[in-house]
Amino acid sequence: GIYKGKYIDFECKETIHDSIPHHMIREQQYRNLDNIIRLGGIGFFLISFKKHEKVFLIKAEIILKEEKENPHRGFPLSFFEANGTLVERSFLPPYKLLDAIDKTFRL
Repeated sequence: GIYKGKYIDFECKETIHDSIPHHMIREQQYRNLDNIIRLGGIGFFLISFKKHEKVFLIKAEIILKEEKENPHRGFPLSFFEANGTLVERSFLPPYKLLDAIDKTFRL
C-alpha cells in the first residue's frame, strides 16, 4: 500500500514461543523486503508473541542485517524488545499500527 506518499510492504509472523525460528521467514520474504527498501519503500516485519500478548514492528533493514551476520540463528523476543517498536493495543483499530509506523520511520 501507500502511506504518506511512501510504498509500504511488510511480513507478519506469529508465535506461541519466545522466539521466531529462522525457518519461519523464507528466503523469498527477505529478498522481497530487501527489494522494497532498495527501491525507496518502507519494509518491516510485524511479529506477534501470543503468550506475551505483544506485537512488535521492526524495520526490515534490522532483520536483514541480523540474518546476514548471524544466519540460521532465529530471533528471540529480547531482540524485538531491543530493536523494535511495541505496537500499542487499542479498541478500534485493535492495534495502533499507523502510530508505530510513524514512530519507527519518523513519518
